[in-house]
Amino acid sequence: MGEKRLLGCQLAMIDDNPLEHIIMEKLCQQTLVFADITNHSDARPMLNRLKEVLPDALGLPDIILIDLHMPEFNGWDFLHFNALYDSLSKRVQVYESAG
Repeated sequence: MGEKRLLGCQLAMIDDNPLEHIIMEKLCQQTLVFADITNHSDARPMLNRLKEVLPDALGLPDIILIDLHMPEFNGWDFLHFNALYDSLSKRVQVYESAG
């Protein structure tokens, strides 16, 4: 059976629990779904990255997994930037969890 890797598909995971990052990396390694995985423990770095690469679709993740309940700048704060999402050069899917 062939590989299921989605070439160029990028995942960004934002969660303050390091164990969640390890679990997701292991799942992605086993399933070969994502070519690139970026992890953050706070939502600010991803928000800054989105602002920096706004016109460059190659620098944007395809999917963002974000924990809503984190200390300081959390997933709820991140989701309030609707105008930013509308101005991105490609559609980025955001999935949230409350773990």
